[in-house]
Amino acid sequence: MSDDKTLENINSAIQSFADKVEDVKNQPSKVDDAFNMLAVAAASYEGGLVLGPIGSVVGGIFGWATHDDFTGNMSKKKEEIKVKIRELLQKLHDGIEAMKAPVAFLEVSGDWLALKSKIGEAQNDEVAKGSVTGYWQGTAAERYGDSRTLQDTAMDSAKGLCDTLHGSLVAISNAAWTFYSDMAAKLTNFLTKFAVALSKISTVAESPWGVSDALDLLGSVISEAVDIATKLTTALMTQKQVIGEIGEATKAPKGFYQNKWPQTTTKNFDTSVQGAEWTAE
Repeated sequence: MSDDKTLENINSAIQSFADKVEDVKNQPSKVDDAFNMLAVAAASYEGGLVLGPIGSVVGGIFGWATHDDFTGNMSKKKEEIKVKIRELLQKLHDGIEAMKAPVAFLEVSGDWLALKSKIGEAQNDEVAKGSVTGYWQGTAAERYGDSRTLQDTAMDSAKGLCDTLHGSLVAISNAAWTFYSDMAAKLTNFLTKFAVALSKISTVAESPWGVSDALDLLGSVISEAVDIATKLTTALMTQKQVIGEIGEATKAPKGFYQNKWPQTTTKNFDTSVQGAEWTAE
């Protein structure tokens, strides 16, 4: 299908996701930096707070930031944000652990197509070189023809299984591409807005709104991560069912008597009989 993803597509989506996850892992230290800057800014007001036109607002924020114990209050807010970051990373954990899987699926799917091609080559060679029609007749010739039909049927069955396996593995890889692409986009949007929230936290005037924004953003991206992961799980479960059906199909494919490749022609006639079973036309 035209919308099937290539290895380049998969690797690009995974790399983008991995880069964004690394950025998320770096956020706790940036949170520390923002709160440290807030502490310095708040301390500068001590003993000489000058209130301007919005003095009551600034005074209220200053009181919020330094209420009773500045360190304890800010530490609580800071840890609340960092706990949410850890929660986000936990939600991304399965995706992080499974990053190599879609690449492997797509590589293996290519192997099945290559096998199908080899089987097709064998069939073409058999058609070109294996026919005795017009050269030989008799019982052995008929048995030889029957054996060739069984071999050809088995080859067609094998090619069909190759197609099914290839299609299922590609579908799994496509589903994974959607997950990593969507998640990378969500994380990019989150990181951009989170940086703005941290810049607010570092200033006395906007710190309460910065804390609120940071927590809201984390709650939103965690919810999005869960939603996207649920969609991925649903897609993968569907493909798992298909693969299960393949397993059933391989137990008794058409042309494989007793689940074995058809016997070669040398076992289908008595070579000791001269002239009776083989007759030149």
